[in-house]
Amino acid sequence: MPSKGEIRLAEIDRRLGSLISVSRGVVSQLKELNQKSKDLRVELRDISSKIAEERDDLQVFFVESRSLRDNRSQLIETIRTSREDIRSVEKSVMGFEEVSTGEDEQILSRKLEAIEWKLQAERLSRDEERGLVEHIKVLETRLHNWRKAYSKRAHLSDLVGNSHEIRAKIEEVDERRALVREKIGPTKESIKGRVAARIQVFEELDGNREDVKELVTSMHRAGDEISQLREERGALQENLRSRGVSSLASRRMSLLNEKKGEAKKKLQEGKSLSLDELKLAFDQEDELVR
Repeated sequence: MPSKGEIRLAEIDRRLGSLISVSRGVVSQLKELNQKSKDLRVELRDISSKIAEERDDLQVFFVESRSLRDNRSQLIETIRTSREDIRSVEKSVMGFEEVSTGEDEQILSRKLEAIEWKLQAERLSRDEERGLVEHIKVLETRLHNWRKAYSKRAHLSDLVGNSHEIRAKIEEVDERRALVREKIGPTKESIKGRVAARIQVFEELDGNREDVKELVTSMHRAGDEISQLREERGALQENLRSRGVSSLASRRMSLLNEKKGEAKKKLQEGKSLSLDELKLAFDQEDELVR
């Protein structure tokens, strides 16, 4: 029947096997967590890099949007000023056209030439000459008004044309702003999603760190217990070894005493004895023990 020490030694061996198995499992888990942390840090750098790129893009979009907005405001102000100029010129044209007789530059020029020729070529009375001079003044005024009206109308046409060009530019700016706004929205959403993903990776890394702490603590506890059990195991083994030696010596001494008794009996009975038996019969067992 095994002794208590042997039973305890068996229990220690089983416990040591279990703890060593647990420690190996912890080491394996730590390796997996370490690799996972490395992968998460790589993913984190990739996400952060993409967020930085998209934020740079977004900043460019914002700058362009503000520039287009300012440009549009300037164009709107130009349109407003142009409208005022057009209204002013239209009034001026109307003023010159009100005194116009509907005659164009050629008709008025021919009439002036005819009167001037008449003044130079014909003999006229003083009243006739005075009348023609007055007529010339009237015709010159009409010609002046016609030329002014024509010039104003040409200027008005330029203003209107320029106004159309500005409106076309405003439409181009509006289209460009719409395109930029279309890019801003998705870019913002993309950044928002990547930030959320980065937060999740941070949380996973924190969780990994906590798991590693727990595993390391568990491994240290197992290591401490393994050390204690090995120390106890060594002491038990030494104790059992000592007991084994003592038991063997006792058995040898018992056997020697038995042989000694048999040798003495044979001596008393006058039987023949071997040299070892004679030594035992005369209590010289120390030589045999050595």
